[in-house]
Amino acid sequence: LGVIKSYAVSMMPELSVFYNGRAGYLYVFFTYLVTITVYYLENQLRETKKYIAKDYGYLSKYEKIFFIKKALDNYMEKNYGKMIVLQDNLKRLGETMSPRQFVLRRIKSALIVFMTCLGIFMFLHANEKYNLTTKAPEVKYMENPPQNSRLLESTESVIIELTNLYKKIGVTKEDINTKVSELTKIRNTLTIDEITDIISNRIDKYNNEYFKWYELLYCIIGAIIGYFIPTALLFYKNKIMELSMEDEVNQFNSIIYMLMYIEHMAVKDILIELEIFATIFKKSLQECLNEYNTGDIEALEKMKEKETYEPFRRMVDNFIRCDIIPIDKAFDEVSSDRENYHDRRKQENEISIQKRLNIAKPISFIPAILVIAYLTIPLMWASIQELAGFSETMKMF
Repeated sequence: LGVIKSYAVSMMPELSVFYNGRAGYLYVFFTYLVTITVYYLENQLRETKKYIAKDYGYLSKYEKIFFIKKALDNYMEKNYGKMIVLQDNLKRLGETMSPRQFVLRRIKSALIVFMTCLGIFMFLHANEKYNLTTKAPEVKYMENPPQNSRLLESTESVIIELTNLYKKIGVTKEDINTKVSELTKIRNTLTIDEITDIISNRIDKYNNEYFKWYELLYCIIGAIIGYFIPTALLFYKNKIMELSMEDEVNQFNSIIYMLMYIEHMAVKDILIELEIFATIFKKSLQECLNEYNTGDIEALEKMKEKETYEPFRRMVDNFIRCDIIPIDKAFDEVSSDRENYHDRRKQENEISIQKRLNIAKPISFIPAILVIAYLTIPLMWASIQELAGFSETMKMF
């Protein structure tokens, strides 16, 4: 972006007004934000990650504060059904946080977005004030500019000096006009009047650079969007998880096929092996193994009830059948497909990759489009302005 900015300004110096102004900084910030978001989304698509238990101790401390605890209790009671569904989703994704902590995370996300928007507006106002008191690009585009480069530089310094002098003092155009006549060697009244207008406009702009009520409204809207960001990410992860479930069950079938013919192989032994390689169903398998010694069929039935993915439930049914028939007979569909299993697994992997690709392709072009637009849109805008100015000039003749 820096290279593009330097190239564009070298071609058309008037574009520095855009690139160093409010619109340019907002565009750069938006481009960074979109790029980071696209990276995160595509990184989630790449592979099923091993989820590591995280410590959310800071959220636990916050939820124990009296008024926060009271508000969370009321929210949980009013949205009990939604919280049960949320708890299941968090569990499936391998998250160790509770629904109460997830609500706190949403509030934290809203506060972060609100403070970020607030900081951006403060920065834009401060940057605009800095530009108004240190730079004077308007001199190059005056209708009646000074005749030589020395007078041009002198005029720029006078504009900056008088802007700093009068920026917080009430002053009339006549006073500015008199001061410009004293400080410059320009005798052309049209040029002096134009310089006076420039200084007066800059002072007005400077005094108008403060935090406004509608900017607070934008911050509140941003906070509302930030509040729903964790939920949107949870929904996105669930969609990706649905693709990964199919891959993981196929992996389980491969492991079962390798183990089912080993002598004295028990269901528990197979479950232990599956748990080692599992990611999505890891927690369910762990709970099943923990309860297996107290009742194997009961533990398997409980695991089946918790999971809704149908191929996984069918696999659990086969484990339950192993109580009355041998393992290789219970998984006879895996055995019967052993000749074409490799080709079928390869085809299923290709389908899974294509599904991920269909999601990744559209969003992967967004940062590139934004970077290209960073050069083309200002150039087009400046060209249109130049064409409009040329058209006005032609009408005068």
